[in-house]
Amino acid sequence: SIIDGYAVTGIDEEAFQNLTTIKTISFPSSLKSIGSYAFVGCTSLKTVTLPDSLTELGAYVFQGCTALQSAELNAGCKSVSEGLFQDCTSLSSVILPDTVQYIRSNAFSGCTSLRTLSLPKSLLIVYANAFLNSGINTIQYAGTNTNWEDIIIGATGNTAFLNATVTGKYGKTFSANKSKWNMTQPVKIPTVSKVKSF
Repeated sequence: SIIDGYAVTGIDEEAFQNLTTIKTISFPSSLKSIGSYAFVGCTSLKTVTLPDSLTELGAYVFQGCTALQSAELNAGCKSVSEGLFQDCTSLSSVILPDTVQYIRSNAFSGCTSLRTLSLPKSLLIVYANAFLNSGINTIQYAGTNTNWEDIIIGATGNTAFLNATVTGKYGKTFSANKSKWNMTQPVKIPTVSKVKSF
């Protein structure tokens, strides 16, 4: 938590990349940021709990941590970063706070052991390929069936996610109008006047 008399507030990009002997991480309560690829390839890392002090989390931070079994994101987190747990093939338990709004591309791609995931009512967008080649088959959702239908879900690369069984907090199985689930955003074509002189 202290280096040379200064509180540790950040972990730089690629700081611990491919350090295969790391098994556990104890993050200080002063930590505010973790850079992209900080723990990529730490193949002995088994569990991660991010501190609530964290405000910035880069992309692909834990990519390829093949021994990682469980992870808990920090309170107040709004976005599961791009590629955060990509190819974490042993990951089976993830705790998301009730503030998460976005699950970015490749966040859980290749997480073949991830079967069940609890999602908060705050969720707004699941990006394309967020669950590409994942093992997800059961989703527990904190909102209502109407809330679930309103989530924007990228159809590309999210087949398992789209076909998963979704249950509410009281055990009711949800259904949704899947035609609404796509990431195609309407493009507004600008009105351009014809050039009369140049």
